[in-house]
Amino acid sequence: MGVFLHPLRNIPGPFLAKFTEAWRTYKYARGKWHEDILTLHRKYGPVVRVSPNEVSIVDKDGLSKVFGHGSGTRKFFHSIDTAEHAFLRKRVSAAFSMSTILSLEPEIQEVQDSVWMQLDDAARNGRQIDMHEWASYFAFDVVGKLALGAPIGFVKQATDVMDIIKSIHIGFYQMANIGYIPGQMLWLYNPISQFIQGLFSSDFAKFHLWNREQLAKRLAEPAEAKAMRKRDMLDHFISMKEPDGSPATQGSILIEGGNIIGAGADTTSIGIRTVLAQLILHQEDYLRVQQEVDQAYAERPVEDASNNGLKYLATEKLPYLTACVKEALRLHPSILWQLPREAPAAGIEVAGHYIPPSATISISPLAQNRDRGVFGPSADEWQPARWIPGQGSTDADIKQMDKYNVTFGYGSRVCIGKNLATVEIHKFIADFVHRYNARFVNPYQPYVVKSQWFSYQADMFLRLELRDTVLKQA
Repeated sequence: MGVFLHPLRNIPGPFLAKFTEAWRTYKYARGKWHEDILTLHRKYGPVVRVSPNEVSIVDKDGLSKVFGHGSGTRKFFHSIDTAEHAFLRKRVSAAFSMSTILSLEPEIQEVQDSVWMQLDDAARNGRQIDMHEWASYFAFDVVGKLALGAPIGFVKQATDVMDIIKSIHIGFYQMANIGYIPGQMLWLYNPISQFIQGLFSSDFAKFHLWNREQLAKRLAEPAEAKAMRKRDMLDHFISMKEPDGSPATQGSILIEGGNIIGAGADTTSIGIRTVLAQLILHQEDYLRVQQEVDQAYAERPVEDASNNGLKYLATEKLPYLTACVKEALRLHPSILWQLPREAPAAGIEVAGHYIPPSATISISPLAQNRDRGVFGPSADEWQPARWIPGQGSTDADIKQMDKYNVTFGYGSRVCIGKNLATVEIHKFIADFVHRYNARFVNPYQPYVVKSQWFSYQADMFLRLELRDTVLKQA
C-alpha cells in the first residue's frame, strides 16, 4: 500500500524501480548504464524514477535549481557541509590552478614524449596498439610525475605496474555498486571478504597500500634530498592544514593523493580516448584538426621550435581542435552514473513534477549533456562545429551550451582537476594527430564501453602510420 501512497508515485519510471533499489543496482552492475540512462529519459521524459526514493532529471532549469550555488541541496552520502567543502577545496586549489599546471607543462611533455617513443616503434613495426592501455599509462604516469616527483613506470614498462590501474578500477566498481546497499563498504572491507577477494583478484586495498607506501617514503626523505628536488603536489598536500589550523593528518594527505591518482588519471585517459575515437571515426575532422595543428607547428615562435610538442597555450587557440575536444567530452563524459543530491527542505519542482524534501534527485552527466533543450535536436549527434560561432551556433547559443555542459560537474562541485585534464587532453591530441595517421583495427566495433562509475572504453585497437612530418625529423 505504501507504494501507492509514496510522494513519488506519479513520477514515471520502470515498474520494479518503484519497489526496490535492487533494480538500479542490477543495472549498474551489468555495466550498461551508458545505454540504460539514455533509454530511460527517451522513454519517460525529463524526470524519471530510478529507485523507490530517487529521481533522475535532464532539465537545464532543474540542473540550476538542484546543483547550482545556494540551491539548498546536499550531496548524498556525504557529511561535509558547504563551508567545510569550501575549506577542503581551497586548501588544494593552488596545486590545481592553471598557472601551477602550466608551470608543470614540461613534466607533462616529458611523459608524453616517452609515449611517442613506444608508439613510434609500434608504427614502424606494424604492431597494433590498444589505446585503452596507452592513454591510461600516459595519464597515470603524468600524475605520478606531478604528484610524486617521478613517473610510476607504466609507459616505460608498457604494463600496469603492480596492477595499480586494475586495482583502482575494481575499487570504483565495487564502491559504486555497494553504495546504495545497507552497510555499504562493510560488505567488502571485513576480514572474511578481504581474504576471499585476495584468493581471486587484486582489490582496491592494493592501491591503498601502495598509496601509503609513497607517503611513508616521502615523510622519511632526508632534508638534503628534499632540498635538491623540485617541489611537487605531494609536498603541497603534506603542508596542508586542517580546519582547526593543525597540520594535515596522514588520512587527509592520503585522500588527496588518492584522488589525483585514483580519479584524476582515469578521467583524463577516458577523455583522451573519447576525442581520439571521434576523430578516427570521422576522418574528415581528423584531417581538419591535423591541418590546423600542422599550421600551428609551422608558426611556432623561434624559441619554441626546438622543444617537443605544442604548448597548451598554442593548442587552446586552435578553434577546431578545441571544438572537437568539447564535443567529444560532451557526448562521452568520463563520469556517467548518477550524481545524487538530497532535495531541499521545501521540496522542489522540476519539469512540472514536485519532488518532496524526503527524496533524492540525481543527474547522469551523459544524459544531461544530451539535453535537447540546451543542445538542440542534434544533441545526440557528433557536431563539433556547434562550438564555433557562425558555423551553426551563435555566441548566445555557445554561452548557453557552456553553462549547462556538465562534463566536469556543475556549480560548486566542478572537478578541481579540470585544468590538468584539459591541458593533458589538448596536448596529447595535438601531438598525436601531428605524428600519426590512425585507423581502427575493427571499424565495425572500434571499442567497447563499460560503465562502472566511470565510462571506460576497452579493446580500442589502432594501427598507426608515422607521418612524413615525423619521419623527416628522425
